[in-house]
Amino acid sequence: MEHGTSRSFVVTHPDDIGQVKRVEFYWEYDMDVLQPRSICFFWCNDHLYVSSIGVTEAEEDGNRGKRGIQVDTKLCSQGPREYADIASRTSAVFIDKCDDQELLN
Repeated sequence: MEHGTSRSFVVTHPDDIGQVKRVEFYWEYDMDVLQPRSICFFWCNDHLYVSSIGVTEAEEDGNRGKRGIQVDTKLCSQGPREYADIASRTSAVFIDKCDDQELLN
């Protein structure tokens, strides 16, 4: 990941977990001394900035296409900003109370 870029990730769960009202999101910067570009000391930022988390139920028919996927729940941070500032080795809580109910692209 590079600073200033947006990323989306898909995480799956094998069981039906029902309606999601709260997510605790943990972040840890992966610094590897064998990869000098990943080393972060005083001059870099190891924080992760997350604007929202979208949760949807996967289709059971095995269709992996993006077409027709509907977001069931959008979860947002409740801080003063439109995003959560998550320092490495900490977490942020996202709840299903967002001012804007449309999923950000």
